[in-house]
Amino acid sequence: MKLIFSFIVILILSIGNFFIILRNFKKIKKNITIVQDRGGFGNTFEICDLARYIFKSNYLFIFFFDSPRHNPYLPLLFTKNYIALRSSIRLKIFGRYYSIGMQESNKSQNLIIELLVCLIKIICKKRFFRNDDLRKKEIYNFSKHSGYEKFDFRHDKGSQWKGLYYYLVNIKKKKINFKPLEKKLSIKELNFFNKLKKNKNICIYLRNRKSKADKTNYLRDGSQSKEYIKMIKYILNKNYNVLLTGDEVFSKNQLDRININSKHKIYDVNDYSDDNRNLLRLLFVDLGEIYISESGGANYFGLYNKRSIHINTFPFCESLTCHNFILKKIIDPKKKIKLNKANIKNLFYHNFDLGKYKLLPNSSEELYRFIKRNIN
Repeated sequence: MKLIFSFIVILILSIGNFFIILRNFKKIKKNITIVQDRGGFGNTFEICDLARYIFKSNYLFIFFFDSPRHNPYLPLLFTKNYIALRSSIRLKIFGRYYSIGMQESNKSQNLIIELLVCLIKIICKKRFFRNDDLRKKEIYNFSKHSGYEKFDFRHDKGSQWKGLYYYLVNIKKKKINFKPLEKKLSIKELNFFNKLKKNKNICIYLRNRKSKADKTNYLRDGSQSKEYIKMIKYILNKNYNVLLTGDEVFSKNQLDRININSKHKIYDVNDYSDDNRNLLRLLFVDLGEIYISESGGANYFGLYNKRSIHINTFPFCESLTCHNFILKKIIDPKKKIKLNKANIKNLFYHNFDLGKYKLLPNSSEELYRFIKRNIN
């Protein structure tokens, strides 16, 4: 029964996407077209941001998005010329959320998306790029023709493009435009947003996927919820509101206990309805005078924030998006010693293979002391 229901949902979504593609036939035909149908939030950010450096505004971005893995409004920060195609739905049943049609676990969905991408490629009469094409091919062609050949080769072979990307961000000084998102808020949330604008805010992005299937995911998870509380109380006492984005880390009771004794408040984006939550996940970043991030796709916002701080940093290359950072602890169990920053940089620059070592997230005291040094 579950498989039948899932197939019906996928079929309905696919038919809808087919007609959206046909409705945008002329737009696809006349534009350089970039399609993303793989990867998560960070991949979307990378591709959208790279595209505006390479092609300026002369491109169309087509985005197959899973809910809640992706944010359908993210491309709007970089271009108005994009098409969002939904590839899954998220339902709340008896208090729990269920996603139906997720690409990475559904062969039928992957096959249909493959056919839709082929249709887009046939329609497109200009240059066509898909997923890694932009990052692993076109950026190198761009660098040769534009004179940007000095970039950081310390990344592994598949990620050397990041060095040039960071270089472009640094010299071009482009900005992210959050204004179009404000227009999409409901009246109630817009009033709430405008009220927050008048206060001092710090945005914190936390990562807690709880999945052991992929080490590149779970090794980037942050600390347990109790470890952040001392740090957050310190921020509140410094007269900042705390705007939480990312994964749901705290229970409502935990946040209520902190808020009841504080003049300034914690606002968790996960408390809002789906559509407003997606908008506020991005707009909270804009409201933050300081951006505190963990190792996930949203850490890229640190490249554009005036003050960005990274916590629970791993691997080492995640630190390149911020102004200051604290690494996770890496322990050699046999020698019973903690690796220093230089060793971590050398062994785990872009490497997730821990081997004999043990990885530990930041403790409450480490987070508190680090934030106290950087926010006073």
